[in-house]
Amino acid sequence: MAKFKPAIVPPSSVVHFDDRTALHLTQALHHETRLSGVLELIFSQLNRLTGAQGLSFEPAAEDEGAFQTLKLGKTAHHHVEYNLSVQDTRVGRLTLWFPARKNEQEIQTCEDLLGLAITALRNAVLLQRLQPAEASTADAERSDAVLLITLDDYASMERTDGIEWASVVMGTVHQQIKDGLRNADGVYQISDEYIAVLLPSTTIDQALAVADKVRVLIASLHLRANDVEQQLTACMGLADARLAATAEEVMANAKV
Repeated sequence: MAKFKPAIVPPSSVVHFDDRTALHLTQALHHETRLSGVLELIFSQLNRLTGAQGLSFEPAAEDEGAFQTLKLGKTAHHHVEYNLSVQDTRVGRLTLWFPARKNEQEIQTCEDLLGLAITALRNAVLLQRLQPAEASTADAERSDAVLLITLDDYASMERTDGIEWASVVMGTVHQQIKDGLRNADGVYQISDEYIAVLLPSTTIDQALAVADKVRVLIASLHLRANDVEQQLTACMGLADARLAATAEEVMANAKV
């Protein structure tokens, strides 16, 4: 039985992945530039999480000359089809095959993962259009950056105002940054104290410009206590995502 779903774009809110897991998944997807490799990562995750038995990906009309339909696993009795697009650009049609009908929660898990993967998939499709030599050059120059953010005096805020209030403030900052950046930039609250921003295919100079924008977004938020207004400020660290092993390591080598 087929079930057709509308276009998938990066979701504003991911339901079935915590932010730390979402960040790691997005990093893994953006480090893989081969289209087949991105699809293999998507399929392996969906097989583990939802029992998907097969996946196929059909190119959009403008990419039909660049690659054929790619298939992984095997077909089954039930399938769901998605038209994938980013900012009105069609990426292609992806079909998932299942041995049994999936419930809404399992379907939502699929859609959350596709939302996390869509920009990496779009980038891999764009690279597929290039000649092999051009693709190799683009791959060599490709680098993802990770920006790590923590509020100044966060520990003091927890002690003075309580953990619950500090959590509300961090949640507000998280949303402010997410609303102010591109859909392609992943914004994740990876702990009580840290917010991570994954910047796909971004040079250090470009990431520094994003960091300046984040400073402005955070500075536009104010706390008010006992009729005294206080402007929020933050400490930020910047690293190549491939070298960012831990949050502490990024902050220890902060470049911004």
